[in-house]
Amino acid sequence: MELQQYVKEKENIIIDEFTRLYGDAYRRVFEKRMKEVILLFPDTQKKDKERCIELLLGNDHSLNPFPITIAYDYVQDKRRTSFMPLIEKRNEKLSINRLIVIHKQHVTDIALLHELKHALTTQIEPRVEIEDYFYLSQKTGLSCTENIYHKNQTQYCTIKDHNPFILNELFTEYDSCNMVNHLHQTTEIFPGEKETQPKHTWQHNFFPLAQDCSEIIRNYIKTLELMNPIQYSDHYAEQIQLLNHLISQDNLEEPVTLKQKKLFLNYMTQFTKRMR
Repeated sequence: MELQQYVKEKENIIIDEFTRLYGDAYRRVFEKRMKEVILLFPDTQKKDKERCIELLLGNDHSLNPFPITIAYDYVQDKRRTSFMPLIEKRNEKLSINRLIVIHKQHVTDIALLHELKHALTTQIEPRVEIEDYFYLSQKTGLSCTENIYHKNQTQYCTIKDHNPFILNELFTEYDSCNMVNHLHQTTEIFPGEKETQPKHTWQHNFFPLAQDCSEIIRNYIKTLELMNPIQYSDHYAEQIQLLNHLISQDNLEEPVTLKQKKLFLNYMTQFTKRMR
């Protein structure tokens, strides 16, 4: 059986898990975005490698095609999984191919749900058009960029980049583990995953930050993750990026310190109070 088929058979259960996290109001959103997901396993299934390169190189409608060298790097780098939003504009309508690339050693339920969370929380929103250029906000969870695209050429530039890397990865991995733990009470996605011990990743070193959050703070983070890109970029992104900077450390493999945890919780408590 192709690996995609295992995911397809559990698609409704996967959507159930995301709905459990974010609420029933978002079920249709997740169902729609799930239909835009393209899941490829390039070093496990030969045709997936060719398809992956084809998608990354883009077509006449692509706004963010990849250079050929980078496209091949993504396909050949077996150390990581990746989510890449491939944006197209057809007949003045914007759309996203939510491409997820998973290499053989990362074919796990947690890695899949991690990348799916990136994919299902990704949004794009046009701001303004000026002559042959248009301005687009793009958001994945807590990360947001502001890009300018040329209408008729495959070129763009990022003019603002809010990338709270640690926070975005922390809550993505934390929620993925939550979903898998709940899902494994009754079923699994890939065969044998219920009996497999989860891999320790650098994000686990920051789990104490998420674990000590109140329910109010966790729900607030989820609100920010699904917020409209323009609203988030204009009013919230800088504060979240500042918090990310305050808890950053040179070595992600080191456990989070008590000082970092106190700083994080105090900041988030005050931040949520101001924003409610």
